[in-house]
Amino acid sequence: YERAMDRSLVMLRQMKGMVEGLLLLARADAGKVALRVGDVDVAAVVGRSWEVLEERANARKMRLRVEGEASLRGDAELVGMMMTILLENAVCYAMAGTEILVLMTQAAQGVAVEIVNEGHGLEAGDIPHVFERFWRKDAARAETGVHAGLGLSLCERLVELHGGGVSA
Repeated sequence: YERAMDRSLVMLRQMKGMVEGLLLLARADAGKVALRVGDVDVAAVVGRSWEVLEERANARKMRLRVEGEASLRGDAELVGMMMTILLENAVCYAMAGTEILVLMTQAAQGVAVEIVNEGHGLEAGDIPHVFERFWRKDAARAETGVHAGLGLSLCERLVELHGGGVSA
């Protein structure tokens, strides 16, 4: 019973995350997301996001390296959500035993954050699709409920709300 309850709890958390992501996307599309703008230390946000993922990363023998410093005016909670999405994708899809590098650059016109990792499985033709809602490379995972294909589209929308852009 305990294993069944644990699995049910995991599924409930996944469904909750998917519903929250869909609601946030819908609110963003409707112009109903109010940013709580303040000063955001990007390196600190990356650190907090990594703490959430560190156990999974350690299980895959992955490590994080952060270079540079950057700060921006934005919604710290939403910037944290963006970083968590991007780092989680790196932890889930990069090759085990590799490094995830976060490069931050401060410029007069804004901040650039680049996440570099040794991924696998994506081909050049896949790149235009990675930010599409519900797109997943592996059709076999389409019905699993794991990684619903919303994270990167949500990340892209949140970056746009902050006046920026995202690319792969």
